[in-house]
Amino acid sequence: MSIPLVPELLRSHLEKLAAADARIDGRGRFEPRETTLETGILGNAEGSARVQMGNTIVLAGVKFQLMTPYPDRPTQGGLMCSAEVRPVAGRGWEAGPPSAESIELGRVVDRGIR
Repeated sequence: MSIPLVPELLRSHLEKLAAADARIDGRGRFEPRETTLETGILGNAEGSARVQMGNTIVLAGVKFQLMTPYPDRPTQGGLMCSAEVRPVAGRGWEAGPPSAESIELGRVVDRGIR
């Protein structure tokens, strides 16, 4: 037996809210969550930012390291991207080595930059 995605009691409540252009948390249909942005918050990174949107917090840091260019590209540098998702981010995230999802997130960020 499958469990419905939205229990029947909640479903009727959500339908009433949608008809009234409202949300569960009291915001209007098109009203965004309160958003804050802080920069330069990590002392050990060349650049950093903290974004909070409602109860969701994202922390990003950028680190640079000088390297010797590869012999076949003496005038070019290298770029590496990685992502780390902390266990407190959600039920599906665990401590330990990077998960497949974290690795894929790093790849997506890398592709977006290149």
